[in-house]
Amino acid sequence: MEKSAEHKNKPTFIINRIEAGWISGCLNDGKTEFYFDYSSADGNFPSSLLEALLIEYGVLGNDDNLDLFGWSEPEVDEWQIKKIKDSIAITIKTFADHTQNAPLEETTHLEFNTETLLKDIIKAYKNTLWTYGMLGYKKSWWQEFPLAFLLKLMDFADKKNSITLEDQEMGIFKSPVSAENKYITELFHPQY
Repeated sequence: MEKSAEHKNKPTFIINRIEAGWISGCLNDGKTEFYFDYSSADGNFPSSLLEALLIEYGVLGNDDNLDLFGWSEPEVDEWQIKKIKDSIAITIKTFADHTQNAPLEETTHLEFNTETLLKDIIKAYKNTLWTYGMLGYKKSWWQEFPLAFLLKLMDFADKKNSITLEDQEMGIFKSPVSAENKYITELFHPQY
């Protein structure tokens, strides 16, 4: 659902609520607000959003050709994320039902400063973690909190690249717990 943005000082990304397998929030690029309310029954939007950002910026490989969808039952929103220099362009196509053979109902285009959007997404996920906790998130959203993707996004946003993956044969990967620990400590440190 698209609305004209009234306040340019609002965060670019917020998560309002997670309950009974639903997540709601808003994207705001200063011109347009896009409100979402997605179900976990057909996908894992919070995890897929982080993964899509990491893939677009070349931090993760796109082994599975990830598609980012938000399911509103019966509607489906198809998200496309593209980096453009220091910006991120997000196009959201809303289809009348999950088959995507239904008529396209609406297309929303938003553009963000990369640093600002990543900062606000990280803040929204941290606030979500502090609001619900790991177990509370799982019970409310019905899926695990995307901790690994959030840690990597925090590392990328800090421009540290200290969390690297070491591939050991047969699809076994290692990541440095010492580097991850810095971000885990930051996540679980009180925010007040």
